[in-house]
Amino acid sequence: MSFYSSFTRVKELLPFYKGNKKILILSHHPPLTSKTDLALGKIHAGLPELRELDEEFKVYLHMHGHIHESPGWEVIGETLVVNPGALKHGRFALIDLEKKEAKLLRIG
Repeated sequence: MSFYSSFTRVKELLPFYKGNKKILILSHHPPLTSKTDLALGKIHAGLPELRELDEEFKVYLHMHGHIHESPGWEVIGETLVVNPGALKHGRFALIDLEKKEAKLLRIG
């Protein structure tokens, strides 16, 4: 199954959750133009489709990986976007859903 067929299926399902539930998304790739999608050379490497998904469905939390150079978090619109960083480097995040904040930690 390709990204776009999977993405289309997700987009078909999300309207059932819109409005009265907190939507949480865990994806490999980040949404475009966030602090957490900056790859080497400070190039935004996120996907515009994921950014649009966050905005359209008012996603509450979007947690992702993929970009090892940019662990961090920020609130974009109504969405808390978190990239905990690579666990192989001891990175992880504690997320406070009530406050829409994350604390990035490192072990080892």
